[in-house]
Amino acid sequence: MPDDVAITIPAELDEALTALATARGKSKTALVRDALAEFVLSEQAFVAAVEISSITTMSCARSEAYLRRSGEPGPLDACRSA
Repeated sequence: MPDDVAITIPAELDEALTALATARGKSKTALVRDALAEFVLSEQAFVAAVEISSITTMSCARSEAYLRRSGEPGPLDACRSA
């Protein structure tokens, strides 16, 4: 069974959440759970994008270093636009 999490919601946000729950016909718990699930998915996508960007940056740096050592001409256009 998932862990319960206790949070304190500021009064103004609680009022807005209550109004939204009423309008949507859902409980505040359901709305918070849905919002948290979307937040986690968004953060996971962000972390994945940062990791891919880091990998690309590292790969480009290694490629540029190789070209400098080898004396081969030519810029790495894909890396420069990354």
